[in-house]
Amino acid sequence: MSKRLRRSLLSILLWLPAAAAFASVSPAAPAPPPPAAPAIAAPPTEAMDRLPDPVVYGQMFRHVVALGRKAEAAEQKGEDGSRFRLLYRQKAALDDDQDRRLQQIAGDCMAQVEQQDKKARQLIAAARAQTGAKLLPGQAPPAPPAELKGLQAERDALILAARDRLHAAFGEDEFQRFDQFVRRTIAPHIRLLKGGRE
Repeated sequence: MSKRLRRSLLSILLWLPAAAAFASVSPAAPAPPPPAAPAIAAPPTEAMDRLPDPVVYGQMFRHVVALGRKAEAAEQKGEDGSRFRLLYRQKAALDDDQDRRLQQIAGDCMAQVEQQDKKARQLIAAARAQTGAKLLPGQAPPAPPAELKGLQAERDALILAARDRLHAAFGEDEFQRFDQFVRRTIAPHIRLLKGGRE
């Protein structure tokens, strides 16, 4: 498989719920015990520093939104959803305003990203419909639609714009502190396919 084809396929795979296991919280999962300190933190590594911001922040925003949905579902059942809703506030030591802004920016970003993902899924479905049957053993898959590269760039730009809004809302010092938190807690849970993403 050519390097270009691997990159294209990786790009497609990143469109689909990247690192979905980290982004979603299982309904049957027991509540995590409240740690005294950010216990989910891991020491930063060189590999974490190389992850592109759209990947890291996209995953973090997705996780914030997933936790909000989980909190709403728990509250609709008459349960306490605060363990989900307050996770980032507690773990990242955010104040009320910072937490509110994070929730709002993450929600807005993921709504826009979902629209991009919908366009990508439609392109992929149309391309698959044109190829027809399944691939035969040893047969190379067709090249992904060229439009996907542009959609990926637009998707990345949406995430970076949301990151920049968060930066402006938090201010330089607080954003740098939060960025370090994100890189210690989110990046270690992201698994890129062999070949990485460029």
